[in-house]
Amino acid sequence: MKKKKSLVSNIIVFIVPVLCVFFASYFTYIIWTNLDKKEFDTDTYNQPDNSVIEPEVNEYPDLESLLPDDDSVMPYVQVDVMPQFRGGHEALLKFIGRNLKYPQESIEKGIEGRVIVRFVVSAEGKVTDIVVMRGLDKACDAEAIRVVEAMPDWIPGMQDGKPVPVYFTLPVLYKLTK
Repeated sequence: MKKKKSLVSNIIVFIVPVLCVFFASYFTYIIWTNLDKKEFDTDTYNQPDNSVIEPEVNEYPDLESLLPDDDSVMPYVQVDVMPQFRGGHEALLKFIGRNLKYPQESIEKGIEGRVIVRFVVSAEGKVTDIVVMRGLDKACDAEAIRVVEAMPDWIPGMQDGKPVPVYFTLPVLYKLTK
């Protein structure tokens, strides 16, 4: 009698979960392969539905600001050779240190932190399309943009031996001295 209970409990504990995982994987595979084949009825999905709210044309204005001005070549995110500030990373830090002015109103408010700025280094090495990805306050954000705009030309990024536009993300740190 004990052997039968042990066998039944072993089946329930070990085999049932394995079968569940197998069937779940199998049905997931079937569903995904059928979606690729488009075997579902598309007429059902193309019917007008009055309960759906259509987005307004300018509902996402920030997305347009992230696109480059030049429509011919979209900037790369990662390339064979990333763009470099002339003189390297240390020269970039020196440039920011010399040119960044901590806004007085931010000092008075005791604001510290980091502004994350993203920009495009064009195929010619020019800094364009500057966007604050994560701001701190308006004054610090504006100062970070001003410093990035003042940067000299960079060494452009390279993809397959050709200069290409590349996104570059730069953190600008604001820290009060005590």
